[in-house]
Amino acid sequence: MKKSKLIRMQDIVMGGITISSLFLLLNVSGVYATGATDEVTVTIPESCSLTSTVTTAHTATVENGVYDDAIGETSISAFCNDSEGFSVYAIGYTNNQYGNNTMNPNTIAASNAITTGLATSGTTSNWAMKLTSASENFALTNDFGSFHVIPDTYTKVATYPSNTTSVSGVQVKSTYAVYASQTQPADSYTGKVKYTIVHPSNATAPTKSIDDVISMQDFSSMSNEERNTIIATMQEGTVYNLTDNRDNKSYQIAKLKDGNVWMAENLDLGRTELTTDLTSANTNVSTTVTASTFNGWKKTTGSQTYDAGEFIPVDGTDSISGTPYGTLYNYYAASAGTISGDTNSSNAGYDICPAGWRLPTGGNSGEFKALYTQYNSDVLINNPINNSGAAFARAGYFGSTAPTGQDAYGYYWSSTRYNDTKMHILYMFISHPYSSFIIPTESGGRNDGGAIRCVLNNPKTISDLTYMQD
Repeated sequence: MKKSKLIRMQDIVMGGITISSLFLLLNVSGVYATGATDEVTVTIPESCSLTSTVTTAHTATVENGVYDDAIGETSISAFCNDSEGFSVYAIGYTNNQYGNNTMNPNTIAASNAITTGLATSGTTSNWAMKLTSASENFALTNDFGSFHVIPDTYTKVATYPSNTTSVSGVQVKSTYAVYASQTQPADSYTGKVKYTIVHPSNATAPTKSIDDVISMQDFSSMSNEERNTIIATMQEGTVYNLTDNRDNKSYQIAKLKDGNVWMAENLDLGRTELTTDLTSANTNVSTTVTASTFNGWKKTTGSQTYDAGEFIPVDGTDSISGTPYGTLYNYYAASAGTISGDTNSSNAGYDICPAGWRLPTGGNSGEFKALYTQYNSDVLINNPINNSGAAFARAGYFGSTAPTGQDAYGYYWSSTRYNDTKMHILYMFISHPYSSFIIPTESGGRNDGGAIRCVLNNPKTISDLTYMQD
C-alpha cells in the first residue's frame, strides 16, 4: 500500500528568490509493520500431600504382663494449595490371614500375631493407636484422640475445615500402645498403619486399590464389588508383588491378556519348612492340612504315587521368562490330599493355592486354553511379562526320579479331570531357537510332578450378572 507523506521544507532558495514555508506533497512507497502478541496461561491444579517425620522411633521392648502406651511418635504434616480443607484416613496395613490390623511375628507361627484391641491387662495381647492434634483447627474424629483399635478399612481420623487460606504444614502426631500377655511368645512383632489425605474435606472415603493389597490371601475376605474394583485398577501386563502369608514368600502377580489375574511365578510352597497349618483362612482347602503333614510330603526324588503327597523344590531360573522354576507337586499334594487313587473321576475342588486363588481350569473350555488363545504364540507364553508374555517357566517334571527337563519342558496342573488316572495340564516344549510347541489341553498322570500357577478366583456371582452374555 502507498501513503502520501506531507513534508515541510523551510527556506528553500529557488532562482535567487527565497520562498519560506513551501509545502511539497510526496508519494512514498511503504508497508505497515504487523504486531505479534504472546499470551501465556499457567494452571496450578489443586493438590494436597502428607509427609511424615519420625521424632521418636516406634520400637520398644515390652516384657510379658506389661502395657506400654508410648511407643514412638511421628509428626504427620499436611500441605494443600487451596482453601477447601481435607480429611485424613487411616487403615491397618499389615494384612494377613488374621486381618490387616495385626502385628505379625517375624519367625514363629503366624497364629501368634498380636491383634488390635484396648487390653491393658489379662490374657490377650493387643496393640492400639492414638493421635494428638498439633495445629489449630486440625480436629480428630471418631475418638482417635484416645487409644483406638487399628482400623481394618479406611477410617477418617482427622479433618481440617475449609477456610480462606491455603494449608501449609498443619500436623497431627501418632503414637502406639502394646500390651503383651503373660503367654505371648518371645519374638519380634511388626504392625503398620497407612495414612491417606483426601481433598476436599467433604470428599468420600478412599477405596482400596491394588496398592493396598499386601498378601495373596487378602482377596479372600473381600466382597465381590471390592475385588472387582481392585482388579479394575490393575494395568494389564504390569507386575505387582504380594506375600503368601503361609511362609512370607513374595510372588509377582499380573493381569494377563485373558483378563484374569494370575501368579506370574510358579508356586514354591514347601521350599522352606512351614510352621503354619494350611487352613481355609490361608489356603484353598475345606479341611486343615497340618504343617507337619505337609512338610512330610517334601522329597528329593519322586515315586510316582497316587496316594501320598510328594513335592520337590527345583533350583534355578528359566532362561527366557526369567522366573524361578519353583516347586513341583504330584497331584495328591497339589490338591491338598483331596484327589487320590488311580481311578478317581473328580475335578479338584480344593488345592494348595492361597485362599482366594485356585488351580486354573483345563481342557478345551478351560482357562489354560483361553489364555493360550489370547497370546496365540508358543513363544509369548514363555516370554517375560514386560516383553508382552505370560512368563510361564519351563520347570520340568518328575516321575520316579529327580526332576528333569528344566529349561525345555513345562508341565502345569489344572483342576480339571481328563480321565480316571489323569488331569488336564498345560504342556510346554520350548527349545529356543530350534523348535517349540504348547498344548494347553494336554493330559498328565496324577502320579507325576508338575508346576502350579494359581489364578485369582473369578469374583462374580449370579447377583453380579445383568445380561445373558455375562
